[in-house]
Amino acid sequence: SLPCPVCPNQNGTHSLTWAFSSLFGNYTTMCNKGHRTCSRLSPSLKAHLFDKKQDKPNIRLPKNLNSPFPSGNQNLDTELQNPELKKKPRKQAQTRITKNSLTILQWNADKRGNSTMNQLITLARESKADVICLQEIENVHWISALDYLAKHDLNLYVHNKVAFLVNTHTMDHRITNNWSDPDHDTTYLSIDTPLDGEILLVNAYIPNGVDKMAQQSEDLKKVEDQYKHILDNILDHDGAIICMDANETGEALDRVGLSLGNREIALTGSKAGLTTLGSLSTKLTDAHMNKNQDIYESKEFSADRYSHTQPSTGNKLIYSKIDRTLLTHNLIPKLASCKYISDVQDWGKGA
Repeated sequence: SLPCPVCPNQNGTHSLTWAFSSLFGNYTTMCNKGHRTCSRLSPSLKAHLFDKKQDKPNIRLPKNLNSPFPSGNQNLDTELQNPELKKKPRKQAQTRITKNSLTILQWNADKRGNSTMNQLITLARESKADVICLQEIENVHWISALDYLAKHDLNLYVHNKVAFLVNTHTMDHRITNNWSDPDHDTTYLSIDTPLDGEILLVNAYIPNGVDKMAQQSEDLKKVEDQYKHILDNILDHDGAIICMDANETGEALDRVGLSLGNREIALTGSKAGLTTLGSLSTKLTDAHMNKNQDIYESKEFSADRYSHTQPSTGNKLIYSKIDRTLLTHNLIPKLASCKYISDVQDWGKGA
């Protein structure tokens, strides 16, 4: 069977619904599995659907057109190569509020976050988050509760293991485009900002164990290809913010084993520096490192340095700095804060 155009890695019978907007010239494709994507209408299809001489839209489709894709091809990623479809659509929000700030939450569900929806929604509301970047959501079943999320003013964008939850009041109308890397767990939002132009927000999950991948291995090459795709897209924007589970350490202190008995610490992070993540280091700055320099300059163990903790054999706790938020250098002067919220590590054992 053909892959679903909204979730291209899944085959089978998926019922689809299309919502067309004459105001913004785009259409939203919604799948009964809870996924959705937004794309630009081609000029010919827009003219056919919305006759400017009539007050009411013409909703009849041409006889040779079974979907919004001009070729009839159900593969969304192929059709997005069409420049007419790749133009930046705008999405309608319930309420438009002009904001000069941008608040982003990032949470790694660690594939075990089924009981976390209400906690995450509460945190988003209390922190006035505009966007939530989620990783490792493949076993998080509430992610498809679109009606419930909508009641809390959240719109969902899903791609494989990553997703965006977008505040419909403060952010949804500022999104000019949304697309994904068909070969990797990376998804993108183009955001129109009042003062800084068009900002690219990247949400990515990098495969586990980058530190141990052999040089020239096929696994490492896939990670390098994923970063190349990210870099290519950054160049088309005025600035970029990357939220990701990088699964890579940059120095020995980035991963430590703490013995709960004698409190001894073993440094197990990379001794060779960044590997694939190094390709981003010349263009981007680590936001947490920039706003918490005293933690990193001390070169001593501090729990505030690490984004992830997990128990290990031998009565140990493993602390790792593997989740990262990176900004292009031009956005660093605008960065107000970046901090880890330790309370969420108990949410379904996520990071």
